[in-house]
Amino acid sequence: MKSKRRQKLLNRSPAQTREIREAVFARADGICECGECGRWVSEETGHLDHFFSRGKEPQTIRNCWGLHRVCDNQRTRNMPSAAYWLGLFIAHCGVHGYVAEAEKAAAKLQVLKAKGRA
Repeated sequence: MKSKRRQKLLNRSPAQTREIREAVFARADGICECGECGRWVSEETGHLDHFFSRGKEPQTIRNCWGLHRVCDNQRTRNMPSAAYWLGLFIAHCGVHGYVAEAEKAAAKLQVLKAKGRA
């Protein structure tokens, strides 16, 4: 359902996405926001990763981060694990003071641990 209605429901228009992308890469200041690789990223070369599913969560600066293409690919495939990426996102949220997002990621991590996947 890629309709205007869905875009409106999720509060994301192309202009909003562009604004979020600009703000995320300004926050990144040229460095991949995973916090591990230290690779150079820019608005043109980096990937805007939506940590929480775009289909379920409105797109915001707080739940997006700027990743190097290699990191984005690994996160998409949960390599080495989903728990690893949740931990990195929790740390990222801590650096930027995104308490609600860190709590949501921590809750997901607890679910993985309860299922024996972390």
